[in-house]
Amino acid sequence: MNVEEIDIFKSEVLDIYLSELYSLAYSVKSGCEEIFAETKVPDNGYAIQVSPSIHNKINNVIISAANIKKLINSPLPKQKKESRKSFTVRKQRESLLQELLSGLELKEIYNTDVRNKLEHFEEYLDSMALKLMDNESDINKEYNAASYNMVFSHWDVIKPHVYPIRLYITSERIFYHMKWSVSLQSLFEEANLIIERLGKIKLTHNEGNPGGLLLIFQNKQDY
Repeated sequence: MNVEEIDIFKSEVLDIYLSELYSLAYSVKSGCEEIFAETKVPDNGYAIQVSPSIHNKINNVIISAANIKKLINSPLPKQKKESRKSFTVRKQRESLLQELLSGLELKEIYNTDVRNKLEHFEEYLDSMALKLMDNESDINKEYNAASYNMVFSHWDVIKPHVYPIRLYITSERIFYHMKWSVSLQSLFEEANLIIERLGKIKLTHNEGNPGGLLLIFQNKQDY
C-alpha cells in the first residue's frame, strides 16, 4: 500500500477513534462529578481532607484529559523514527477529530503542564529539595510550609498560604501542584462539550455510558 492510498475514513478502527474520544471525555466528566460530590465546601468555617481516593480520582481525570489532547493534537513534524505511513495516519486522525470538534473551546484540556509535572514528580521534588537548602531561594522567601496530597476547602485554611504539592482547593475546584494548576471545573465543562458533540454521532454505548465494539475485518466471513 502506498502512502497516497491511505484513507482513515475507510479504516475499521474509525469507530474506535470516536468511541475512545467519547470514553476519555466520559472519564473526565464522571471523575469530576465524583470529586465534586466528595469535596463539599462547609457552610461555616474551613475544612481539611486527607483522602488518597480523591487524589487518585484527580490523577485519573488529569491523565484522561491529557489523553484527549494526544488523540486530537500531537507534534506537527514527522518524528525521527516515524514512517511516512504512520505519520499520514496520525495526521489524518487528528484532522478528522479536530474537524469533528471544531468550534469547541478546549483550553484546559490542551493545558498539560500539571500532568507533565506529575509524571516527572521526582525531578521537581529533587529541585525543591535543593531550593529548601538555599535560604535565598524563592520558596524559602515566600513560604513557611508546604502541603502534600491534601484537600483544602479554601486557601485560607492555613495562613500564610502553604506551598502546594498536589493540593486541591474545593471552593475553586482547582488542583494546584507547585507552580502549576488545572481547573477541574473547566475540564468538566469541556468534557461535556465533547460528549454533547459526539452525541450527534451514533456510537456504541449504553444509556450514555461508554460501550464496547466487535469489529469485523474486511473480507472476513466468519462472523
